Amino acid sequence: MIRDCCKPSCAWSSSSITSPVKTCDKSDNTLADANAQSGCAGGTAYMCGDQSPWAISDDLAYGFAAVSASAPNCCACYQLTFTSTVLSGKKMVVQATNTGSDVASTQFDLAIPGGGFGIYDACTSEWGATSAVWGAQYGGPSTNTCSQFPTALQPGCDFRWGWMQGADNPSVDWESVRRYATPPGPASSGSNTVIYATVTAAALGGGGYYYYQRTRPESHAPPSSAEQNTVPSNPSASASFPQKAFQGSDQGFIDLKLESVEEINHNTKKFRFALPNADDVSGLQIASALLTKYKGPEMEKPVIRPYTPTSDEDETGYIDFVIKKYPNGPMSEHLHNMKEGQRLDFKGPIPKYPWEANKHDHIALIAGGTGITPMYQLARAIFKNPADKTNVTLVFGNISEADILLKRELEDLENTYPQRFRAFYLLDKPPEGWAGGKGFISKDLLKTVLPEPKEKNVKVFVCGPPGLYKAVSGAKKSPADQGELTGILKELGYSQEQVYKF
Repeated sequence: MIRDCCKPSCAWSSSSITSPVKTCDKSDNTLADANAQSGCAGGTAYMCGDQSPWAISDDLAYGFAAVSASAPNCCACYQLTFTSTVLSGKKMVVQATNTGSDVASTQFDLAIPGGGFGIYDACTSEWGATSAVWGAQYGGPSTNTCSQFPTALQPGCDFRWGWMQGADNPSVDWESVRRYATPPGPASSGSNTVIYATVTAAALGGGGYYYYQRTRPESHAPPSSAEQNTVPSNPSASASFPQKAFQGSDQGFIDLKLESVEEINHNTKKFRFALPNADDVSGLQIASALLTKYKGPEMEKPVIRPYTPTSDEDETGYIDFVIKKYPNGPMSEHLHNMKEGQRLDFKGPIPKYPWEANKHDHIALIAGGTGITPMYQLARAIFKNPADKTNVTLVFGNISEADILLKRELEDLENTYPQRFRAFYLLDKPPEGWAGGKGFISKDLLKTVLPEPKEKNVKVFVCGPPGLYKAVSGAKKSPADQGELTGILKELGYSQEQVYKF
């Protein structure tokens, strides 16, 4: 990793450039002078903290990279498809904000906070943190120490250990997505060919590039005249990447306006809250939830409850929840009494079970009532990703047919993926002519429909009311402690490692 916090090489101005890549001072404020000297040379210009990667979904991310200086690549955009390590099948769209004469034509150095500081340690100067925070000179911290990073860099650092799962030097297929301020070149036989390449993951404020192949002592020198003539406008203005409304870490609660309410049944409603900006995405990963907070006029302390959104993580401008009203449930009662235009506090994302394509061969989802929401979030992500071939079995128990939440969405998955998605519904009070199961989720049913515990790479997820946990898996001790595995799943031979309780 050599992301040393120096001024990016695509940030220098020339007579033909009016808006190069932006730079920031030590307070992370944007500098107006594009010719300000780099912090690595004793100047005032550094890489800005917001030039960090972010996840759009479990299999798509955006970010910035250093690319070869052998061609005028400043601010070009590329789509990378990872072909090795745990990242295989995931995609990342990057914009070139740095170039280096020693970066190979098939190499991308991803700018990710949490790498080493390389030859130049401008990160210590820019952020005022000791060099010990950044970890090793090349490679950065060997474990997730993002909480020790400056606040502005923590989300990007978390990306390295979250979305990228600490992957080391993955290979990629890449193709050009968009080029700025440069006319298209002449056609060639290889112009549409996806090229095999290697990514050296890079680190931004806590180091810069995941530096696994070579040092780059010249990468932050002023660009050549050829490069200067092709540097376009600020990437943040050109690329129009969506921003994440929820960024975790120290962001705190943000209040969202209730945009609409839809009645689902006698005790359940769908709530749509507007995100701060119309082009924002939620920022949630798979699987994760949000915390809600409300303090009534007579409450000594606010009530805080987690909910899993039902809208797609890529949707812009809003986020949906399907929430059942429970007697004496202060948060659900407050939500059901809310009117359009009122606001509620949210915080997150709260990570649950980190998912990646093909992490398991077969998963089973055992849900009751509103416990279906994290199950649907996970299933939707699996079938949305063409590279994910995971088989899914759902066992969903409810009181009545009207209580089956997200039934249409689940049926769509059944009809679209009949060979990979199977759903079994049980009702405690079934209507006349009901063709599904009757009664509670039983040992005999689970033994019949679930993948056997001895099968390779199986995972069982459980979510629902306390009675379901008690019968099927045993309860969690706390959000961070899964508790002992008991109940039906233990009796059937599943191990503690094969079961996850939402």
